Amino acid sequence: EFDGCAALRCCACPCAFCAWCLQDCGKDAHAHVRACANKPPESDDFFPDVQELRDVQVKQRKCNIEAYLDTLPPDVRRAVIAQMLPQFAELEIQGTDLT
Repeated sequence: EFDGCAALRCCACPCAFCAWCLQDCGKDAHAHVRACANKPPESDDFFPDVQELRDVQVKQRKCNIEAYLDTLPPDVRRAVIAQMLPQFAELEIQGTDLT
């Protein structure tokens, strides 16, 4: 569970990345985190509220899923949504949100 600075560092490699958007920031993510477009303006620059960060990540997951689903023909899109409902729920996304 996340409980610290939004400028993250991978434990397996020297990669640093942003908790808000997961962008690879090279060796240090602090400059990116401070200006990240996904970070709500009222949020602390480096130590976000855990629920606020979670909400932003759910929104980003939903956008990524919708972008992929938009590439599919309507019948395939409906079938994929129907088959993926349990996985979407695990990601805190309701299938009804994906129209």
